[in-house]
Amino acid sequence: MHPTHMIETRRHWKKWGINKIMSTGFYLVSVAIELCDEVQLYGFWPFTVSPRGKPVSYHYYDDLNFTTTHNFSAEFDVLVKLHELGVVELNVDCH
Repeated sequence: MHPTHMIETRRHWKKWGINKIMSTGFYLVSVAIELCDEVQLYGFWPFTVSPRGKPVSYHYYDDLNFTTTHNFSAEFDVLVKLHELGVVELNVDCH
């Protein structure tokens, strides 16, 4: 995670509408896209409830509340676009 790489990665995604600080998860997706032939994503869901109305936590392993530091909705929109383009495979199954 070289600072210059992070700055350039942020600059790239800003053109796609990521105007707030990237989440760590989104940054690592960016790295995976650069390094891997195939990227499958699990656990990216920017909402506090699942499609079935069940609560979804910020992290799967703790009770943190959602933050406004990142724009999860914008990140998710980009991930959906990348999925539609075949760049990543976005797996969303919220129980």
